[in-house]
Amino acid sequence: MARFPSIEASQTSFLQVKHRVSEAQFGNGFRQRFGHIGAHRRIWHVTFLDKPVADIARIDQFLDRLSGSTPFFWHPPHATMAQFVCSEWKITPVNQALASLEALFIEA
Repeated sequence: MARFPSIEASQTSFLQVKHRVSEAQFGNGFRQRFGHIGAHRRIWHVTFLDKPVADIARIDQFLDRLSGSTPFFWHPPHATMAQFVCSEWKITPVNQALASLEALFIEA
């Protein structure tokens, strides 16, 4: 399995966790919510700010090669290595030498 290139993410990266919750509402106004065991998604909003253009190109090529469906190993900040997929990212040129990349890494 592929490993994400060893380029450190910026401090602005953050984790978002979404749990799947179902809800039932009864005629008397009572509402009941229940979660689905194991039905949560961990999504990292990853940023690589002001990195050399060559590093951003390497990340872009890596993600493009996996086509958004093939998982890869990545080590998130302050967490253990896990498998992720990435189907969307954007690149912003900063100047001739630097660029930034923002991506959504979804735990596989």
